Amino acid sequence: MVAATVLRRNPDAIVMPFEQDVVDRVVVEPRDTIMSNAKRLAAIGGGGTACSAPLRRMLERDLAADLLIYVSDNESWFDGVAAAGPRRTQSQEAWLQYKRRHPAAKLVCIDLTPNATVQVRSAPDVLNVGGFSDHVFEVVDRFQRGDLAGDGMVAAVREVNV
Repeated sequence: MVAATVLRRNPDAIVMPFEQDVVDRVVVEPRDTIMSNAKRLAAIGGGGTACSAPLRRMLERDLAADLLIYVSDNESWFDGVAAAGPRRTQSQEAWLQYKRRHPAAKLVCIDLTPNATVQVRSAPDVLNVGGFSDHVFEVVDRFQRGDLAGDGMVAAVREVNV
């Protein structure tokens, strides 16, 4: 539903559903209802998670974006670890390659099931979000605008009434 919602407000966005690889057979339509698009995405089925797949696809096709948003359970067991070492995931490797080509890009990783690990380490250009609420959209917007530098993320979390 997050992808369908983003697409609804940003019809030029590219949605890349993935499991072990990007799933090309699913087309998400900006003019369709959020529930209709969510139903298409839910029909993918799963079977593995390779969080690096969309980044690899963007590198292969030389696609440029200002903001990349991942929504996943973050259980990227299919990727394993990158050859560069046990502490660097394939997603981290792909992101570093992407940043060399597109230095202004930012990455948001929304982990629907927060865990002690991340696919790409937090940095000024990488936002890791654990869990989900409707406040996530505002936090992502503030991150993209550069309003969450320093203690901005802590302030954003404290602003949420629970």
